[in-house]
Amino acid sequence: MSYPGSISVVIPSFNHAAYIEQCVESVLRQDRRVDEIIVVDDGSTDDTHSRLTRFRSRVRIDLGHHVGLRANVARGLAQASGDYVSILASDDELTPGACRILAHVLDRHPRVGLVYGEVCSVDKDGTTIQGRRDERPIGQQADPIPLIAKNFISAPAALARRRALLGVPAPRQMYCGDWEWWLSLMIVGGWDIYGVPDVVAKYRRHEGSLSTAARLSRERAALDMFTDLGARAKDSPPAVKKALSAAAYRQQEHLAWLELEEGHFDESRRWFAMVVRQARIPPAAVAAGSMFARLPWLYQTWSRRRHSPKAGRGDFSKSNL
Repeated sequence: MSYPGSISVVIPSFNHAAYIEQCVESVLRQDRRVDEIIVVDDGSTDDTHSRLTRFRSRVRIDLGHHVGLRANVARGLAQASGDYVSILASDDELTPGACRILAHVLDRHPRVGLVYGEVCSVDKDGTTIQGRRDERPIGQQADPIPLIAKNFISAPAALARRRALLGVPAPRQMYCGDWEWWLSLMIVGGWDIYGVPDVVAKYRRHEGSLSTAARLSRERAALDMFTDLGARAKDSPPAVKKALSAAAYRQQEHLAWLELEEGHFDESRRWFAMVVRQARIPPAAVAAGSMFARLPWLYQTWSRRRHSPKAGRGDFSKSNL
């Protein structure tokens, strides 16, 4: 007979007054009882606090100073007492039935530490954004290699066992902390994960894109994550260790090209040198990138010609700069 575990939803919040009420209401409307809702506010300067007032009888509200998302999540998780925990950003929402669908899997599968579903993307007004869904494995999975290759788990669509989250090191990375947590559950904690095909959350996409600095920070964080997990995977199967090593290698190559694209030639050379040292015979693309990093004028000419349909062929002279 399955045991119906209790559920905690932790909502880290910062300046999301426009969305916080919809977020909380989506949790309160669940047809499987959510035993506690904890809003951990990171020192919001908008009217988030006043919008939360009407929920005080049903929601625990923790008002703090601005310390950042990771600290907020840790504070909320430390207060949670449920068997299962969802960490829901204050601008996202759960769909009707989400907690019932996800918790049912954890009730029935004791080796599963994390269950996830699909998300639908919405804009700032809540209108669904049409687009192709990412492929996500369905059913129970014990092999972390597909998750090493790609993070196919969206944080608002995930429900985890609290003891599974607390049993592995807290994420160190800011830009890919959720991915690091999911991988730690499998690689360090030895838990399985489980995918369901149902849409269980609305993920809000805001206007604007990541700045160059943020893109670089995100990619560096991913490299640090693979390196850290590789060090922790001493008892993992050889295939898992190899997958982490290969992922770190690919990430270094990606960083080398990204730094080159941004004109950071010294940094690009450093990354390409690291990649070349690890490969006995560098692939043609790596060799070309390494050459471009050493001869910036060559890369600038090639890049300009690649984006110009009227450019001629074969002239890489400096006179074209």
